[in-house]
Amino acid sequence: MLTRRAVLKCGLVAVGAALLPSKATRSSADVRLPNLQLTPFADPLPFPPDHTPVGSLDPSPNPAVHQYFDFADQVLDLPPLAPLLYEVYQKEALHKFHRDLPNTLIWGYNGLLPGPTFRVYQLTQATYREVHARPVLVRFYNNLPKDHTGFGVPVTTIHFHGGHQEPYSDGFPGALADIASCKGQLERFFAPFPPGGAFEPGAFFDYYLPLRDPGFSFGRHEADDRAATMWYHDHFLDFTGPNVYKGLAGFFLVFDELDTSDETGTRFPGTNLRLPSGAFDVPLVIQDKTFDAQGRLLFDTFEHDGFLGNQFVVNGKIQPYFEVQRRKYRFRLLNGSNARVYQLFLSQAPNSTTVFHFDQIATEGGLLSKPIRGIDNFRLHPAERVEVVIDFADPQFKGVTEAFFENRLQQDNGRGPDGLGAGTPLLQFRLQDERPIDPSRVPDTLRRHDALTQAELAGVTRRTFAFERSNGAWAINGQFVDLCSPLAQIPVNATERWRLVNKSGGWVHPVHIHLEFLHVLSRNGEVPPLNERDGMALKETIYLGPNDEVEVAFHFRDFTGPYVFHCHNLEHEDMAMMATFNVHAM
Repeated sequence: MLTRRAVLKCGLVAVGAALLPSKATRSSADVRLPNLQLTPFADPLPFPPDHTPVGSLDPSPNPAVHQYFDFADQVLDLPPLAPLLYEVYQKEALHKFHRDLPNTLIWGYNGLLPGPTFRVYQLTQATYREVHARPVLVRFYNNLPKDHTGFGVPVTTIHFHGGHQEPYSDGFPGALADIASCKGQLERFFAPFPPGGAFEPGAFFDYYLPLRDPGFSFGRHEADDRAATMWYHDHFLDFTGPNVYKGLAGFFLVFDELDTSDETGTRFPGTNLRLPSGAFDVPLVIQDKTFDAQGRLLFDTFEHDGFLGNQFVVNGKIQPYFEVQRRKYRFRLLNGSNARVYQLFLSQAPNSTTVFHFDQIATEGGLLSKPIRGIDNFRLHPAERVEVVIDFADPQFKGVTEAFFENRLQQDNGRGPDGLGAGTPLLQFRLQDERPIDPSRVPDTLRRHDALTQAELAGVTRRTFAFERSNGAWAINGQFVDLCSPLAQIPVNATERWRLVNKSGGWVHPVHIHLEFLHVLSRNGEVPPLNERDGMALKETIYLGPNDEVEVAFHFRDFTGPYVFHCHNLEHEDMAMMATFNVHAM
């Protein structure tokens, strides 16, 4: 299989205006990225359109390749539900990042950056489920140019990040032909369902998302393990970094009878939290990018430590503005950058000592047990999501006409952040005068998460995974990625404790584990902070700072087959810091 490491070794990467020259051939002056002087807050904040289901697919999907495609829920007395069908086209398109930049080529889902937003429902109550919640099947067509110039590889596989789904639909990172070569070695590893893999231009692939509560297959519905803010992105082995940077990412939002898109409480009376919704529920993906003088995206294919840009993009626009009413808003913030870590403050002016307070209500593992009230900043590592509610009607905003989401965390390379310093405003809020009726609220209880008990943890399998730097690349337990050699064989419906250790010196690794949400038991031997503590929050991306040790516990429910875990610094992931684990039938 063509790998990034092989491409770099052979010097086969196309060199053009969209690529920076090799580290081996450029001077220290060349390393400085072009820093265009662009007027901030010149463009309104864009909102990607919502995906719309289609009536049918041609050819029809093949249910035989999917686990639990026709699953009838005996516990809830639910018949099999036909999935909602979607079509997504991956293609090259023109995108305008700023008023003063020309259109530039990107790769996008339906040609958009970010891609269209999915809004789907996951409900337990039988009286609601047939009407509002159905499985989802998404057909992705690869219409990317086979013969392209610049960075990126037009072979793709899509990961629904934060979802509980079969391996076939999880965005397994290898090409199908290469995965098939493992089968003779590890028959048990792949039986009875093959992992889904990468597909080339001209082909399509069907991803099936059951949207059922974890534990559904053995009669134990864990409704507190539901997703909220997911995202979908490319996951092709060795080339995730350039492909995501070029535009292949979008939001996948999940609602239920507790956390709905109806803040009035009329849709599910008595259960709805009535959080801000509709136009007041705003997903924000933050990325850093670099452009040449012609406005074209630049990417350093030879940067293995973590690519950093010098322009900050929110929902596809450089430093946009957003006009807000004086009421509550829910903001779903996703760090979609390759390697940059953010620490966001809500300030009255750039670098102002006046900062405003707000409530955190969720992580990437969904709603917290209760809000963390009155915070004035939070850290956001690659792939993490943080949800906050800002009340612009609060007295702290009296007389204030503008505010800023501002990043004050300094970072000069992929090693990790250097501490707080001068801030860079990412998004300007322009507060309007009117004060509308606001039926939304932030209640004291959100989604209850019971901490794992000592009885549940007693006798479970323990494993340690060390994240290390080795020979200029990145390894887990001393091993570079090998999709055919799982580091763990795990019986389905088991619970395990994993100790995640950063042994790479001063480097930083945001570790993402597929399939399940995680209970964080300890951080460096201490009780974890509230925003990741078991009983308060669920996680699926764990930040490992220098020399950190974090212990997590989680279940492996319902699905069998191969999954991966990896660093979500995308250059570390592409340079081998990924491993496979296999969930097998008892």
